[in-house]
Amino acid sequence: MEKKSIDHFAQSRSDKILTTEHDGTGGSDNDRPIKSSTTLAHDEHDEGFNTNLHLNDTRTTPDSTDQKSSLPDPPPIVNVESFAQLYPPSIFWVDGAIVVVFSWAIALFGLLYMNLVMAFPQWWYKVDNNEEFAHNPHTMQFLTGRWWWIFVGALTGLVVSSLRVYMNITGPIPSFINEIHKQHQDPVMGMKVMVCACISLMGGAGLGPEAGLGAFGGSVGHLTSALVRRYTSWSGADLRRRLYTLCGMTAAFGSFLPAPFVSVALVSEIGKPCAEWDITYMRMFTFFTLAACSAYLVYSNTLDFTPLSQTSGLDVLPQYDRMPSNNLYDDQWYQIFVGMLFGLLGSAMALLFLIVSMIVKVSVSALRDFLSSKIGFNKAFVITAVCGGLFYGTCGYLMPLTIGDGIEQLHIVVTHGDEIGSAVCMETGFVGGLFLPIVAIGVYMARVVVNTTGVDFTLAIFCGFAMLPAALVPIPITMVVFVASTFALGAGATSPLLSCVITSYVMMMGIGIPQFLARKGYERRIASISRGNG
Repeated sequence: MEKKSIDHFAQSRSDKILTTEHDGTGGSDNDRPIKSSTTLAHDEHDEGFNTNLHLNDTRTTPDSTDQKSSLPDPPPIVNVESFAQLYPPSIFWVDGAIVVVFSWAIALFGLLYMNLVMAFPQWWYKVDNNEEFAHNPHTMQFLTGRWWWIFVGALTGLVVSSLRVYMNITGPIPSFINEIHKQHQDPVMGMKVMVCACISLMGGAGLGPEAGLGAFGGSVGHLTSALVRRYTSWSGADLRRRLYTLCGMTAAFGSFLPAPFVSVALVSEIGKPCAEWDITYMRMFTFFTLAACSAYLVYSNTLDFTPLSQTSGLDVLPQYDRMPSNNLYDDQWYQIFVGMLFGLLGSAMALLFLIVSMIVKVSVSALRDFLSSKIGFNKAFVITAVCGGLFYGTCGYLMPLTIGDGIEQLHIVVTHGDEIGSAVCMETGFVGGLFLPIVAIGVYMARVVVNTTGVDFTLAIFCGFAMLPAALVPIPITMVVFVASTFALGAGATSPLLSCVITSYVMMMGIGIPQFLARKGYERRIASISRGNG
């Protein structure tokens, strides 16, 4: 009896082994080694992430069918990119350290740059017994500027245009938005743009600092990636070039925006989607955050504030002195609709701004072409820039609110004249950005609305900050965070602000006129190039 039981067990064990070998599994589930999540992630490529061990078995049995249906799907977390591995060579950590170091350098340059383009103009605005400029409303009244500002503008135009002719950059200069979208910054061109932008702003041109800062930051990032490529054998050189360039711009914008997240959101929203340049969202966002926070720490620990966080206008809100910041805005259900009305106003102002800009562009182009036919292009380029400087200097003398980028004058009595000055500066050869000037225009118009309608002052001012830029640039998250962090607003205030931003953009781009103007401008440029080649 005992021998029969042993034989029966041996036969059963033999049958089980034969069956297992025939199935191709090589043993039971418990006998197979358990794969780690890293191995599973690699196996997804190699084996099509085959969780069914009998997938290639052509036999169909009730047991195998039940086994297939009982196997769970792999957890989604195995597909999450682990880009910060600790084992050598730990490229992520080395890249992160490099980004932090060159972001520090960019922030130190930003200190010098912002002091030149903001402190220097403030100095010459206030000479000649004008010490209360931008602090006393009487200094903003008609004909309270200084007559010699006209010649300062002309001299600035002469210097900037001569430099552009000497450096051979008399053609259109790409905006920082284009550079972010292309993920490329030519270092030589970037340095030229930075120098010309700095001189333009020091001379009081109605432009913003973002063009020069972005060009410098992108150039530093690009040069750093070139050095890494030259002295290392790391893979992914093209991706690193793109990433370092954008990190450099992110760090540069941290020099004047009120908080690091604003510059991160700005570059993220303007740039290409992650899938188009083979990077995951969290890897990109992590590097942008490293750049922005590193630059912001250097800048804010040196001056305790960035220019916008100091001149944001918190001190202009009349209720700020008697209300804590979390109560600065009184939330009411209907104010979402008020925000939409400001959005409509912003889209209308943006349309007017584009029309005025186009008229100025065509007029300046016609003048330059006429002068070119008489005295040559380079001389015509210089004379046109001098005329532009005379124009904005005259506007500054007649209406001091229009001098510079307008940010310093936000807390003074407002008028509606800055939009023409900015367009003239851009088209006649000066170099700079339009972001801060159009922010100032929106705030000025919001103040006019307050004076004429009695709408809530705080609501009008922060909607005015956003309504015009939001109509022209597709960065809704950036605009909401930018305004909320600038004015230290609570969460409730973002509701009318968001409705303002979206309404302004939809109503502006939905009309189709900006697209039409851009297409006509492109066609005119192509025709001009064809005539030149002919």
